[in-house]
Amino acid sequence: MGLFGTSRRAAAWGLGPAAAGPNVNRWLLLFLLAFCLAGVFGHGLWGPNDAREGGMIAEMARGGTLVVPTCVGEPYWEKPPLMFWIGAGLAKICGGPTAGLARLPSALAAFGTLLLLYLFVSDARRRDDPAAPRWDAWAAVFACGTALLFLEYARVVLTDMTLTFWVALPVYLFWRAFERGARPLGYAPFVAATAFGFYAKGLIGPALVWSAVGLFLLFKRRFALIVGLGLATAAALALFVAPWALALRGYGGDAALRSVFWDNQFGRFFSFAYSADLPKDPYFVHKEPWHYYLRQTPPMLLPWLPLLLTAGWEFFRRRTPRRGDWPLLVRCAVVGMFVVLHASSAKVGVYALPIFPFIFAMFGPHVADAAAAERLSWPFRVAAWLSIGFAAVLAAGPAVVVLGGLAARNAEVAADDVAPWALAAAALVAVAAAVAATTLLVRAARRGARAAAWCLAPAAAAGTLGLSFVAAAPIVERHRTLEPVVAFVRAQGAPGREIAIATLQSDDPGGITFYLGRDIKVFEDEERAAAFLAEDPARGLLVRRSQVERISALVGGNVRALTVPHPGRRAQDYALLVTDGR
Repeated sequence: MGLFGTSRRAAAWGLGPAAAGPNVNRWLLLFLLAFCLAGVFGHGLWGPNDAREGGMIAEMARGGTLVVPTCVGEPYWEKPPLMFWIGAGLAKICGGPTAGLARLPSALAAFGTLLLLYLFVSDARRRDDPAAPRWDAWAAVFACGTALLFLEYARVVLTDMTLTFWVALPVYLFWRAFERGARPLGYAPFVAATAFGFYAKGLIGPALVWSAVGLFLLFKRRFALIVGLGLATAAALALFVAPWALALRGYGGDAALRSVFWDNQFGRFFSFAYSADLPKDPYFVHKEPWHYYLRQTPPMLLPWLPLLLTAGWEFFRRRTPRRGDWPLLVRCAVVGMFVVLHASSAKVGVYALPIFPFIFAMFGPHVADAAAAERLSWPFRVAAWLSIGFAAVLAAGPAVVVLGGLAARNAEVAADDVAPWALAAAALVAVAAAVAATTLLVRAARRGARAAAWCLAPAAAAGTLGLSFVAAAPIVERHRTLEPVVAFVRAQGAPGREIAIATLQSDDPGGITFYLGRDIKVFEDEERAAAFLAEDPARGLLVRRSQVERISALVGGNVRALTVPHPGRRAQDYALLVTDGR
């Protein structure tokens, strides 16, 4: 039996070799784009990252400086501005910042990364059989797209997905040049992409790229190419970064250069001698032990972790059947990038995101070949069904929660703007889609297209996830939106009342100014916030509920806490302190 079966029934199901034509690929490409955009629009800023980075995009779009992102007028030195430039540009083109447009750069970077993964995995078989179907590449793409960490951060306003794209792109460009035996000039796109990737998140981008490429060239004993490409990358990096460095110096002087290029590039990576003179961030933030990623990464690879374990065993075992330059580059990318991440003293789970395309590059060929065998091996059979079970829970879980909450008449699942019948209908469609997809794939596997059915399981999970999100989004929105808080601030601020924010969390001012459409005075020190409120009885102070007692005690006198008239948990986190009884 071939990779996708040879029976007429397989062709009838559209899962045989003929199904790998350009029309099917185009439909899958459109489906992939729709999946990457699912969850991007139609709801507000969720979580601290959306609020903080979304507020900085809005400030840049509304006329702030392009040199560095700013949060309520304060420069944000931690990251280069590529994602903020893209978000602000989209806002300018589309008439103003919205939550969906703020998330769109991450979604587009995720789509681009998955497209590169498709091309990269397709290259694994191109030389063996140019006409071979590409179902293994689609399996890798949709499995990566539905992995928990990738799924979340493709829809979050944060630089990590942009970094992931600018790591995947130069590695792919290097591979294309290397496999064609390109002359030195043929590596120019790789060099340029590696250098420009600095703007995604700093030096970590080029470092991750070179951890894969450099290790691969060492194994190939291409020492001259290492030296030549290394020098070219350093020169291109200096050339690309110089204009921004000059602009930074003009904006903030030598202190800005030190903060961006020393504190935030090297301070995050190395453990400097701690002292009270050093800022908490980046020196003291996310400092974790060397084994952090060994504990944190596996859960982030769900629901496909069991199959990834069997794929990793196949790729890394001593007598692996995966031989040649392409599997070697995949292994070098996974090992090299993990070494760089482990060496850094600053560790967060999302920092592992750039490795995901290369981890899942092992997934597609492994699943396709294992499922095409005459008999499924018991390790693959166990891993596959475990993965599909996890995927089913992940895909239909939110919809089941919605249905259960509505059946119990739970107020937590009620939404202000969506009728219960609409929520129930959306949830039922998501559950029905999960059942239908599973049934169709099982039948297809029994009718001679077993390998294709296994490869399409991640795509079925992606479709069900999109529908399930539609069902759950109004409920999540109710409890995570900041819009009622801003509406409350607007109402209390008119006429003639000056309102400020007292906060110890950076997402508060970013999200509130995003919706407010203007800057608002922010106090990070509670004593200064209390003094502001006490100076004028016509003032108001927006605080977290946990701050009410402390700041009220500092103000003294008759202080009232007005609550936001909205049932959502996020809105109930805030209160407005006033002293004039209004």
